[in-house]
Amino acid sequence: MSRRRSWARPRLLPLLALTLLWTALFGDWSVGNTVAGLLLATLILVLFPLPPVIGGLRLHPVGAVILLARFLVDLVVASLEVAYKAVAPWYRPAGRFLRVPLSGTSDLTRVITAELCSLVPGSLVVDLDPETGVLMLHIFDAPTPQRLAAAVRRVHEQERRVLRALSASEVVAR
Repeated sequence: MSRRRSWARPRLLPLLALTLLWTALFGDWSVGNTVAGLLLATLILVLFPLPPVIGGLRLHPVGAVILLARFLVDLVVASLEVAYKAVAPWYRPAGRFLRVPLSGTSDLTRVITAELCSLVPGSLVVDLDPETGVLMLHIFDAPTPQRLAAAVRRVHEQERRVLRALSASEVVAR
């Protein structure tokens, strides 16, 4: 099959997702509504084809479970810490900006790492340079150099977990 023709062929997962979205939006799970959603999803995917996912990435189930579990732990712990510091009238957090070079070369793993870092309370991604792979973060409370070093270490650990969960070609460094 030619490359041009394969671009026009809808992929199964986006096709099912768009069909499910259509039927959920209308709240009618009838055969006619589902067929209409399927036809509309096919038309959308043919007219606006999705680019192929960046090669070299593969989901590793054990790594993905570790990534998800650690993310949830970080989320709960950071939420409690930020909530306490936000309501304590005697505490004044020392916000800092931090530049962290990422070791991964895939744009997708860099973005996933940045999003996971931003979703954990206490850190916010300000910028991700696509050429150098440098992640710029704002840290809610980092009054000492040791706290800044700990924030850098957390970002590198998060990236290592993302690479272990998704990477087939990159060597997990550090």
